[in-house]
Order: sequence, then structure tokens, then C-alpha cells
Amino acid sequence: MLLALAAGWWIRDAREPVPAKRPEALPSTAAPTVDPAAATAPTPTPHEAIAPSQPPPSEIERTPDVADAVARYRGADPAEREAALSDLAGSGEPSALAFLIDELPHAPREQHGKLLQALIDFGSRDAIPELRELAQASEDPEQKAALIEAADYLALPTLKEFRERRATGAAQP
Repeated sequence: MLLALAAGWWIRDAREPVPAKRPEALPSTAAPTVDPAAATAPTPTPHEAIAPSQPPPSEIERTPDVADAVARYRGADPAEREAALSDLAGSGEPSALAFLIDELPHAPREQHGKLLQALIDFGSRDAIPELRELAQASEDPEQKAALIEAADYLALPTLKEFRERRATGAAQP
């Protein structure tokens, strides 16, 4: 599977030439000047901008099982955290998916791989746009690559979809 993803990236990159940087287009090494009077207020988070009196989407309508798994994930025991991620990934609850996506940008670096694996195990294609958005916002190349890889994996057709396409004679992607 990873080989297929790498081949797809290689083919895509081969079709999209990367423009060469010109020396005159390089940024100046001088320190930028900042006008404190022009500073704006911090941008509100999406849930603050929509309904500041409402809790974030990950806090709304959690089932007792999801709420218990979230509480165990936020605990101090690493073994409990991993078990909680497994429970969240296997729950199939939309609130569990929302929690995993919301937690990803705020989690410590050592938790990113485990959270991504939980999202992949959850198996919902609803996470793809959020993963791609997080990848665009990420400044860490390793994290960006992992987010894109997870989104690409979730976008792959399931075995059932693959068999249906083959049975109908549709062209394969």
C-alpha cells in the first residue's frame, strides 16, 4: 500500500514542475519591523466564532462510552491512553472521531503517531478534509507527510468498492 502511495506521489510530482527560486525572490535576511499598534486580536477558534457560549464540537453529545474513553486518554497512565485510543477508534461514534481530530493539533509530538493510527483504525473518510487542512497548516515536514499519508490511506477504496468496480468494469484509479 505504501508503495502505491509513493508511486502516486512520484507520478503527481512528475506532472507538476516545481518552479525554480530566483535569487531576487528570496526573502531578506533583515529582521522584520513590527508595529505593535497594528496588532490585531487573536483569531477565534471555529467554535468560538460560531457560538461562543457552546462547548467545542468534540464536547457535544458524547455517549458515556466515548466520554469514559476521553477521560482515560487524558489520564496519566500511558497504557490507559493507548487502550482509550483503541476504544475511541473502535467505537464508530461521530463524537469519538471529532475528539480524535480535535486532539491531533494539540497533542504532544509523541502522541501524533498514535492519534493518526487511531484515526486510520476508525476508518472514516470524514477525517480526510481535516487531515489535509492540518497538513497544510503544519510547519513540521515529518508531521505534514504523516498527515497526508493518513489522508491518502483513508481515501483508498475499500475491498468491497474495489470488487464492485472490477465487477462493473469501471476503470480503476
